[in-house]
Amino acid sequence: IYQQRKGLFAFSTFYNHYFEKEGVGVRSLLHEEWRGFERKPKPLAIKIINRLISSNLFVFVLAALTCIAFTFSREFEFYVFVIIYGLYVGIHSDDLSPLMPLFVFCYVAPSVGHNPGTTTESVFYGKSGVFLLVFVLTVVAIIFVRIAKDENMGLKKLFLKKRFMLPGMLLLGIAYLSSGILWDRYSEFALRNLAFASIQFLSVFLLYFIFSATVDWYRFRVNYFVCIGIALGLIVAYEVLTIYLNEDVFDTGVISRTMIQTGWGARNNVGSMLVLALPFPFYFASKKVFPAPWIIIGVGIFAFTVLTSSRVSILCAAIALIISYAILVATARNRFGVLVTTAVIAVLIAIISVRYFDKIVEFIKEIPNIFTKIDGDTVFTSAERSTLYKSGIESIDIEPIFGITFYPTTYDIYDVATLESFSSFFPPRWHNTIIQILVSCGFAGLFAYLVHRISTVAVFVKRKNQVNVFIGISILSLLIMSLLDCHFFNVGPTLFYSMMLAVMEFGEEEI
Repeated sequence: IYQQRKGLFAFSTFYNHYFEKEGVGVRSLLHEEWRGFERKPKPLAIKIINRLISSNLFVFVLAALTCIAFTFSREFEFYVFVIIYGLYVGIHSDDLSPLMPLFVFCYVAPSVGHNPGTTTESVFYGKSGVFLLVFVLTVVAIIFVRIAKDENMGLKKLFLKKRFMLPGMLLLGIAYLSSGILWDRYSEFALRNLAFASIQFLSVFLLYFIFSATVDWYRFRVNYFVCIGIALGLIVAYEVLTIYLNEDVFDTGVISRTMIQTGWGARNNVGSMLVLALPFPFYFASKKVFPAPWIIIGVGIFAFTVLTSSRVSILCAAIALIISYAILVATARNRFGVLVTTAVIAVLIAIISVRYFDKIVEFIKEIPNIFTKIDGDTVFTSAERSTLYKSGIESIDIEPIFGITFYPTTYDIYDVATLESFSSFFPPRWHNTIIQILVSCGFAGLFAYLVHRISTVAVFVKRKNQVNVFIGISILSLLIMSLLDCHFFNVGPTLFYSMMLAVMEFGEEEI
């Protein structure tokens, strides 16, 4: 190649006038030659691996590894594998779409015994935490270099690609970062607030921004993302199952809510991830000739949501299930198969109900106890939530334009959350998106949020294909849950939300 280039330089010098006259240009010829060199065929082994990691099957392989890590408390080994995998994708993969599953799977991988909020033995602390951080940053740097040098990506495309939802996201980010700037106590919480606001903004913005420019959307199969959603539901359902098998959840005769605890979140967090995953099996059920397995998975995810005892999650899961099933019946490729599967499930539920009628009746009678205070565990009853909302609304008047930061001054919220005031980097939140934004970011933040929300609705209306309908159900579920909880300000749900927005705007449904 060097000799060819050397010869081309001599050739171009002799015929430079001709080339310029014809509008070809020496630089363009050299550029085309280098492009041809960059596009040289990949080795067969690389092609096979790329085909494998881009397949739907490999999503479930990654899901299985996540479950193994959770079961045996091997998060460190799992994260090392993820780092190696990310390094390979950053260097050899055709695009960055194989990275998509990692963000949500890594979020739900920590085991109960390694919860960073309850033990210092977590892999995120000490030498293991430093090791993971250094190598993750190394992989990020390599991927950034890949983006910069890749002719199909490039920094120009990364920053200049047309994204309809980007202005609303940036406006929301500005509102987050400027929260509390006019408050007279802002200096007390400035650094911590900027750090927390940055995390909140990046969790909504970053994956949408990166994947929108680094995924080959002409070749991307939306079924791959649907598999990510289904696999996420199966992982979290499996984790709930292990809790029931390993803990005496029914020690008091009813579900002890305090035991529904993973290494990454409690019952409400667990329930929210199940709800986000619930619509995706029904998309496959509507497209496949044999819908039964996917309907069973969807109903199973709903059942495990009920087992989390998260009231908000159960409510939104029921809404998502009804809407998803209605759309399934209306659009199913095999409607007869859907109806037969539904009848079989109904019969099985009836048989189980008759067989365990007494226990089910006892369980139903104890529902008020299940969903209130148990074993001294403070939960949000309707009265407590009303008090919390009232306190939040009263706090809006303190600084109505830009809010009073994400760290509230009222002690009501700390009393309900049983946290010491300002003792944690992650503050208790107001359990309602609108109140949260008004208190933290003021009316400027509410305006930014409405612009962001309008842009997402506009994309949904403009690109309303079948897969986007089910993605829309998942997003709607998140928004409804966030009117009664703080999931829009939790990292895990918003990472998945960010990817859903990218797929909604740029993904094409498979025929």
